[in-house]
Amino acid sequence: MQTEYILKAIDAALAAGKEILEVYNDPSSDFQIERKADHSPLTLADRKAHETIMIYLQETDYPVLSEEGKHLPYEERARWHTLWIVDPLDGTKEFIKQNGEFTVNIALVEEGVPVFGVIYVPVKETLYWGELTTGAYKMEGVTGRAGRSLEEMKASALRLPCAGAGNAFVIVA
Repeated sequence: MQTEYILKAIDAALAAGKEILEVYNDPSSDFQIERKADHSPLTLADRKAHETIMIYLQETDYPVLSEEGKHLPYEERARWHTLWIVDPLDGTKEFIKQNGEFTVNIALVEEGVPVFGVIYVPVKETLYWGELTTGAYKMEGVTGRAGRSLEEMKASALRLPCAGAGNAFVIVA
């Protein structure tokens, strides 16, 4: 089941990245910038990425908490033991500056602990994903999954090193 959800999150991130790039690369686009209640920017690309991700994740058994979605009362969300946490376009200010430094972020969280996550950098066509049980991976030149299984993707991805217990931080004040 987890493999199915990882692939769903990867597909959602890649599809959202495509929607973001359509807005980003459109020379006539003004990005339709609005301001949220906290005064942070919200663009057409944020909205399109959110809608795209929701299409994919609504097919799963878990609710979605998205930065761009409607938030249910905390009392209801507090009862969720497993949920998707999504930032459809992380780095909206960077998107507006057109410097390419923005990502699509999707994670599945169980009992407050991330089980796996996906980060996609659309401009660089770089996909990262990590699983609690098998580690983290990086693929470059990715615009779609092309029907590849997770095992096929792992075989062609760079396995990222994991920090060991001996790599603790030392703070000097």
